[in-house]
Amino acid sequence: MHNNYHFIKKLSLELSERLAGYRFLECFSQNKDELVIGLSKGEADYFIRASLQGDFCCLSFPEDYRRAKRNSVDLFQDLIGKTVSGVRQFENERSFGLEFQTGETLLFKMHGNRSNILLFEGGELKDVFKSHLKSDWDTQLAAMDRPIEQSFEAFQKAEGDWMALYPTLGKYVKKYFLASGWDGMSLEARWDLLRETVAKLEEGKFFLVRKDTAIYLTLLEEEGAERLSDVPTEAVSAFYGVYTREYYLNKERTEAVRQLQSNMAKTRSYIQKTEKKFEKLVEGVKFNEVADVIMANLHTIPKHVKEVELFNFYTNENLKIRLKPELSPQLNAQNYYRKAKNQAIEIDNLEKNLDQKENELKQQGELLTKIEQVESVRELRKLLKKDQTAQKQNKPNLPYFSFRYKEFDVWVGKNPKSNDLMMQKFAYKEDMWLHAKDVPGSHILIKHQANRVFPKDVIEYAAGIAAYYSKRKSDSLCPVTVTPRKYIRKQKGAAAGKVLIDKEEVIMVPPRRP
Repeated sequence: MHNNYHFIKKLSLELSERLAGYRFLECFSQNKDELVIGLSKGEADYFIRASLQGDFCCLSFPEDYRRAKRNSVDLFQDLIGKTVSGVRQFENERSFGLEFQTGETLLFKMHGNRSNILLFEGGELKDVFKSHLKSDWDTQLAAMDRPIEQSFEAFQKAEGDWMALYPTLGKYVKKYFLASGWDGMSLEARWDLLRETVAKLEEGKFFLVRKDTAIYLTLLEEEGAERLSDVPTEAVSAFYGVYTREYYLNKERTEAVRQLQSNMAKTRSYIQKTEKKFEKLVEGVKFNEVADVIMANLHTIPKHVKEVELFNFYTNENLKIRLKPELSPQLNAQNYYRKAKNQAIEIDNLEKNLDQKENELKQQGELLTKIEQVESVRELRKLLKKDQTAQKQNKPNLPYFSFRYKEFDVWVGKNPKSNDLMMQKFAYKEDMWLHAKDVPGSHILIKHQANRVFPKDVIEYAAGIAAYYSKRKSDSLCPVTVTPRKYIRKQKGAAAGKVLIDKEEVIMVPPRRP
């Protein structure tokens, strides 16, 4: 109700008595949709702050206001040095005008999400604060007053529609009427309630009320209401302070909670997928067992076959085994032993990743609890900053950054030295290596997954990344080398990032930003 006509009427009356004779010293904006006016009379200074955001519109009167050195815009400069003669309240309107001895009027239209401040000179519109509100350019100062007959006869004629007689009471009063049983009342009872309510609004008592997580300044005393100052400027400034503290806290907390819950959902999804992958590897056929079965049956396996069925003495069941027909049974067994090493490494990495992600999820849950308990914006920001610092400190300094595409991990080397380190310390022979052909760029790896081939679209996607992180990033099409990591060699003494390629395939792709 801080923009209710009855409150604004009392506010404008106080301002008229207080500001007569004050000179207009400055007017500026340093925050979007907020305007500050500074006035002075002798050694006395006075400030008006108009916060006209779409979701919150309110006037307040700070005792002091420090103007920022940067990002500040001067407004209504034609009023500088001019003297206020008084304040005019418009009848039945949530608007008042700051009037000057030289004939100008600075109109404050407190119309909720369409609030604005307009400058008139001699009755003609000269300037507007929020110029994007096009309808305000048609405002006529002489037509601002709205005389309305507010009698029982007019109420009867309006068939009990109180908004026809008191159009500025607002949503808060409407809820008050409904809570008082308006719908079940006779016309006479409704009129009595309306007049009784208007009388309360005219008393000039101001209260702070919290309802359903919202905060209101009200002129109606209700259960749980907190009495504010009887001085309108002091009451609305106190309301503004409480509202903005809680409003910005709730706004920033809501965004922090939303982001954290999104991260927690991603972490849970990663854990769920990784657990399934881990179970599949652990419970599935183990490559070392396959190799042992082959070694136990070297003399019974026919030459040049692609598949053989042998008895698996580990499970007491027959096992179909895929073979490379160009290799001997012993070399096929060696191939499976090598895969077994990679399989063990993959299982170990999955276990480490699961432990890390489960620890992350626990920390995220603890942070969520702390966020929900903070009581100030400063405390919230400090908490989030501390968490960000901890994440940076705990994050391993890897030579690559990574992302996932269609359940495949793609690694991108950060620089030439990192490319070498990634290839030497972190890459496996079965990983797929990509690089823009014949130009400097990042080494790209698509990480191998046991028993899965690299899909064509994944290779093409990663190739586009390789093209993007190269000297060919601005080309429409770029040739990209694609080959397993085992065909990449580092020559002794070669420059950082430079390698030899024993076998390659080249594909043409457009550069793609990940």
